[in-house]
Amino acid sequence: MKKLFLLLTIFPITGVFGQSDNCTGTPPTLTVGTTCTPTAYSIPTSFFDNFSSEPSCGWDDVDGFFQFTATSTYTNVTLTDATPAGPNPGLMVVSGTCGGTLTSLGCSQAGNGTNESVSFNTVIGQVYLVVIFATNAANTGPPTSATTGTICVTQSTYTGPVVASECASYVNICSNAGFQIDPNGYGAINEIPVSGSLGNPEYDPFWGPLSPWGGGNMGCLQVGENNSTWMVINVYTAGNLAFSFGAGGAQAGYYDWIMYPYTGPSTCGAISSNTLAPVRCNWNAVNYGGTGLTSTLPAGGDWGNYEPVLPVAANTQYIICFSNYSSVATTVPIVFNGTATVGCSALGINTSNFTVNTDCENDAALISWEAPLENSSTYQVQRSYTGEAWEIIGTVVSANSSDESTQFFSFRDALEKDKVVFYRLKETNPDQISSYSELKAMSCKSGISPNTLSPNPSSELTNLTYYSKQAGTLHIFDAVGRPIEQISLENTNGKIVLKPIDVSGLQAGAYRFVVDLGTESSTIQFIKK
Repeated sequence: MKKLFLLLTIFPITGVFGQSDNCTGTPPTLTVGTTCTPTAYSIPTSFFDNFSSEPSCGWDDVDGFFQFTATSTYTNVTLTDATPAGPNPGLMVVSGTCGGTLTSLGCSQAGNGTNESVSFNTVIGQVYLVVIFATNAANTGPPTSATTGTICVTQSTYTGPVVASECASYVNICSNAGFQIDPNGYGAINEIPVSGSLGNPEYDPFWGPLSPWGGGNMGCLQVGENNSTWMVINVYTAGNLAFSFGAGGAQAGYYDWIMYPYTGPSTCGAISSNTLAPVRCNWNAVNYGGTGLTSTLPAGGDWGNYEPVLPVAANTQYIICFSNYSSVATTVPIVFNGTATVGCSALGINTSNFTVNTDCENDAALISWEAPLENSSTYQVQRSYTGEAWEIIGTVVSANSSDESTQFFSFRDALEKDKVVFYRLKETNPDQISSYSELKAMSCKSGISPNTLSPNPSSELTNLTYYSKQAGTLHIFDAVGRPIEQISLENTNGKIVLKPIDVSGLQAGAYRFVVDLGTESSTIQFIKK
């Protein structure tokens, strides 16, 4: 069963790398490239134990070594096992050199015959150790047969935005989306309770007919909060909530997750204090085919990765802690396909048709929204020139004495020429629970709006319109979330600029352009003709 090695207390590990069986000399050097350059390894049946001050990865004793010098700020090490019937190799990457201070940067051990991969931040010019372990079937003594394979090191310039590793810093999910993950630990607070408790049970809380064993799948987060990303799902209309993380060939590791009802900021405290039970969770059985909630298994999927759909009411929220168990750096697509719909266009939960239009002849922004008659909420109209620091420019209290079924609200704000201005609404209901609308960006510079692509679609060239007070990055992803290219964006000192982007090398199809400007990010759908 998947990942059970982490649940054992003692792991006698045996193994050796043929060229360097200890850490007292200089291990062989691996080539670092933009693509994988395989280097062969061979661990015989004899083994060595000469790794002093060994970092902990759940394994001890026997070690074989490579080393490499980093050539980029982000690096991936991949081990390919060529002898699935032999000892099961494990992979660890260590900062430091033999005889010095050693710190583990990541570990990986999957089933026999599968790839091991570790990705991590690196310092250009620094030397790192690659440690290969091998175990026999009985996990006792030296391996009973040799194991061989290849290992390679590839460089990257991955600088994706910091993920939401704290419950209170969750990402709002309002539609099909993609979010970036990396080996970020658990942030400043380890918020998931111990495995087997009320808030983190050993099995999914729903024991339904979809389980391949007639009962609940294993769950939830058996190793706790690990490289976490927190997100809130905003349900707009009632029905069965169904979604997938990484389906359609986009899963790059084990994507474990746990899901709770969300009712406001106090939810995070209830989770960490182990007083709130989850509604669904999954401890992946396999690292492919996606995971999530479904009533129909996606092509290439495994029932061990999926839980039954969740009946949900309109205007409710759920918070998910997503665990990047495999410590990969990638983009994870989330796709909704149930009868329930999600969306943040319904502000807070009760407001719709939030729009901001410009009256540039009079240098004004026209802000409007609607709400049901019975809604007794208070609204703040908020403005920002950075997308980060906000000021209140007006407060509106909804009335419920009208004969109409819907209330209409409007607000007018003066615009400064040639500046991009952000607006949002904050809704506070009678129970003092607050929520925010999506951001709207406006500018009265003729023909210009921030973070747009034109022409779109295009076959040769498109122009990115953006502004920023610091350097940023444009990330280009294909339709299933695989990273294609990264382009540096300069500090524009708040001025709107157009940056030409050559798209002639892209294949025809749909792409996501993610503009990451540090304090904010936005996604633009692009079509290559």
